[in-house]
Amino acid sequence: MSFIGDILGGYGASRLGRYNQSVANEQAKIDAKKAEVRKKIYQNIERPKLIKDLDTAYADFKVSVFKSGVEFRPGETSGIVALRNKQNIINEIAMADYNNTVAVNDLKNQSILLMARGEGERFKGDMTKTASYAKAAGSLLTMGYNSNKYGRLVL
Repeated sequence: MSFIGDILGGYGASRLGRYNQSVANEQAKIDAKKAEVRKKIYQNIERPKLIKDLDTAYADFKVSVFKSGVEFRPGETSGIVALRNKQNIINEIAMADYNNTVAVNDLKNQSILLMARGEGERFKGDMTKTASYAKAAGSLLTMGYNSNKYGRLVL
């Protein structure tokens, strides 16, 4: 009668695999949504604030140069320092853009990995079900063979 346990075990493994897949898929959807939200927050809030802060810092630099009485001329120290500050601003924005892109891609990749893990869980459950059903069939065949051999029902 172990075939009944094998059938029930196989069915349960299949259902568990499908449940695990659905959980992983839901988590993957959440991570994909997080990636979208992260991208929008950066584009609409963080990046404009960064640009504003950097522009304010550059304006403060120019005011301090003007207050010092130094002439602001291209090619001279004040102009070269101003150019370096502009380069630093561009680099800061580029690094922030890059870091945001990496963060969004990480979330998307995590989402893809979770989907794959869910498919693996479903596959594992289906394979366990198939193996359990085969074991149950083998048990039934053995029971039938022994019953036929001894001329009576052998469990």
